[in-house]
Amino acid sequence: MFILDVALAFDTRKRGHPRQFQRFQPIVDVFKYVFLPWTIQAWNALPQAVAEVDSLDIFKRHMSRHLQF
Repeated sequence: MFILDVALAFDTRKRGHPRQFQRFQPIVDVFKYVFLPWTIQAWNALPQAVAEVDSLDIFKRHMSRHLQF
């Protein structure tokens, strides 16, 4: 069982949106290819307009526009 400590990175010196998660380095090779590390990387790469919406419907709309480019 893997216990992960994933925290929001409220560091204003980082690029991108302020709701980024801290990335972690998987120790076990098998864990490199599971859902969480790839999801954190994709989430942190989102533009601020997509990551900071308040509604799920608006988030979906922004995501579909973002993925078209």
